[in-house]
Amino acid sequence: MPAVVTLLRQHWGEWLGGSGVTGGYLVIFLIGNALQLVTIVPLLRVHDLPIDDWRDGGPAWRELVTTCRTQPNLRWIILSAWWLAFAQGLTQAPFFRYQVNVLHQPIETYLLLSGLMYGLQIPLSTLGGWLSDHSGDRGPTMFGLLLVSLAMLFWFLARPGQSAWLIGAYATWGLFGLVNVCQRNLLLRHARHVENATPLAALEQISGLLAGVAGLTGGWLLDQLLARLGTSSPLMPYFILFGISWFGRATAPLWLLPVRRQE
Repeated sequence: MPAVVTLLRQHWGEWLGGSGVTGGYLVIFLIGNALQLVTIVPLLRVHDLPIDDWRDGGPAWRELVTTCRTQPNLRWIILSAWWLAFAQGLTQAPFFRYQVNVLHQPIETYLLLSGLMYGLQIPLSTLGGWLSDHSGDRGPTMFGLLLVSLAMLFWFLARPGQSAWLIGAYATWGLFGLVNVCQRNLLLRHARHVENATPLAALEQISGLLAGVAGLTGGWLLDQLLARLGTSSPLMPYFILFGISWFGRATAPLWLLPVRRQE
C-alpha cells in the first residue's frame, strides 16, 4: 500500500491541480486512519480468557534478574535477541543513507523493496509455525538467523549502477517471518505460563530500546567515518559498519547453543 500511494503521489499534481493536492493528502490520511480502526473489528470477536495463578512478582527489573539467574535457557534466548537487536540497529542510518546518497534510489524503490520483504514474510511465517510444531524452535531459529545474516552480502555487492543487488537483501529479510515465529515460540516454551510477561517484555521492548540506541550510535559512527575516510574512499565508511553488523547478526545464533530442549 505505501508503494501504491507513493506512485499515485508522483502524478496526482497533474490530476488534482494546486489546491487539490492538499485534499489528496487529507483523503490518504483519513483512509489510513480508517483502515487502522477497522483492525479493531476482528478483536471484538476474541473472548477474554480467565486469569489463573497470577502472582505479584515485584518490580519488573527484579523479576528479570531473577529469571535470568534461575532460568539459564531464558537467559540465553534473551541475550541472543539483544545481541541481534543491537547489531541490526547499528545499520539503520547507514542503510538509509547508502540507498539515498550513494545508490540514489527513489522512495518508490525503497517502498517496493520493503513490500517484497513483508510479502515474503507472510508465507515464511506460516512455514515457521509448521517447523515450530514439528521440529521445535531452536534449530529453525538458529538456521534462520544464519540465513538472514547473508542479506549483508548483497549490501556489499550493491554499488552505484548495480543497486539491483538489494533485491536479494530484502528477499533474504523475508526469512524474518520464520525467525520471528520460532524465536518467540522458543521463549514461550521455556517461560513458565504465569510468568512469561517479563521475559516477553525483555525480548520485545528491551530489544527495541537497544536497536534505538544502536541506531543513534551507527549514525554517529557513520558521520565520524565519513569525515575521516569519505574523501579518499567514499564507500569504506558504510562497508565498515556493514561488516560489524554482519558479524553481530551472524553470531546471534551462537547464544542459543546452550539452550536445552524443554521437557
